[in-house]
Amino acid sequence: MGRPTELKGKTVDKTAIRLAMFDMAGTTMDDVVEGHPLVIGAMMRAFAQHGLALEAKTVSGQRGKEKREMVQALLAAVSGPAALVDPIYAAFLVELDRGLPGVREMAGAREVFAALKARGIAIGAGSGFPTEVVERIVAQLRWAEEGLLDYYASSEQVGAGRPSPAMILDAMAKLGVRDPRAVVKIGDTVMDVLEGKNAGVWTVAVLSGTQTREQLAAAGPDAILPSIRELPGWLESR
Repeated sequence: MGRPTELKGKTVDKTAIRLAMFDMAGTTMDDVVEGHPLVIGAMMRAFAQHGLALEAKTVSGQRGKEKREMVQALLAAVSGPAALVDPIYAAFLVELDRGLPGVREMAGAREVFAALKARGIAIGAGSGFPTEVVERIVAQLRWAEEGLLDYYASSEQVGAGRPSPAMILDAMAKLGVRDPRAVVKIGDTVMDVLEGKNAGVWTVAVLSGTQTREQLAAAGPDAILPSIRELPGWLESR
């Protein structure tokens, strides 16, 4: 048994974890297409089509959000008119669709899913992508078809984007996990960490995305790992 650790003022043990809720792009999905992570490249091109220049660093700082909310935040960052939210979002979806065939799973993802499932841990995946995009990605990577996922959803489906804990709470309800101390959230963005904290669950940040260790550490996750490949070992560590 691992050594008990304090979480939210209560003594818990990582061996009690029964649900692992993963982010998708940058965490379990390698989305680098044409030199940029898919979301960053698609967002930069969508803004450029409307005469607005975005730096990759600016887009990276907004990753993890529901994508329409992301457009709104980026427009505010470059002092763009709110009237452009809908046309830029529409252009973003077109650019996203164009790049989707190039995404692939993160190295070791299915092995990690299988290792956790062998320990009796259910696997969930959540994303700020639109619902249709999430379904296409899951089908393309064959995760549901191969029985690797017990749950997947978009923030659009559950009606609230990160840092709302809605996706985690929905997964818990559907999978019959009542105790937040039996759940770990894994993601590559500050929004993922805040989502987990708002749900009262364990939080693990990974460095496989575009946000830095310093950015992630400032959100206060329970652990920061190089990638999801280290997750099974962390679960077993004292």
